[in-house]
Amino acid sequence: MNQKLQLLIIGAGPYGLALGLYAQQHKIDYLIVGKIMGFWEHNMPTGMQLRTPVDWGNDHNLEKPILREDFMAIIRSSISQKKLRVDNQWVKSVDSIDGNFSVQMENDETIIAEQVIIATGYNSYQRIPEEFSKILPKGRYSHNSEHTNFQNFKGKRCIIIGGRQGAFE
Repeated sequence: MNQKLQLLIIGAGPYGLALGLYAQQHKIDYLIVGKIMGFWEHNMPTGMQLRTPVDWGNDHNLEKPILREDFMAIIRSSISQKKLRVDNQWVKSVDSIDGNFSVQMENDETIIAEQVIIATGYNSYQRIPEEFSKILPKGRYSHNSEHTNFQNFKGKRCIIIGGRQGAFE
């Protein structure tokens, strides 16, 4: 079965879902494809707290940092409540054909889209500074996205390099 859409959003994390909501509100024929919150489910630490300010214009009256698990429950509830169109499968390939995009899905269906937005997150962009990877033996350093449970670091001395969410956790 082939589908023809105005917009295909590749990535079903927070950005892809937000783009889908925007498209829906603007009556754009869209579909989001990807594993819903897959990176958050499999790569973010259990018990992680999101520190987004509470004045960000949400519908959920959040007054303190929110646990990852609660955030994901809100996302899943919102997908259902807003009736977002999400196909929970991977993309195999994207090709340009006659001014459109032909997207082959993991179930071998083809989606033809006028526009494609790739919102796959930052997992592919993790960076270990070369000045550290050159001098430290393998196994003595890692990126925070490789860990969902930090118990193996309990009682050990560690240095955390960075200043974003992963370093705070």
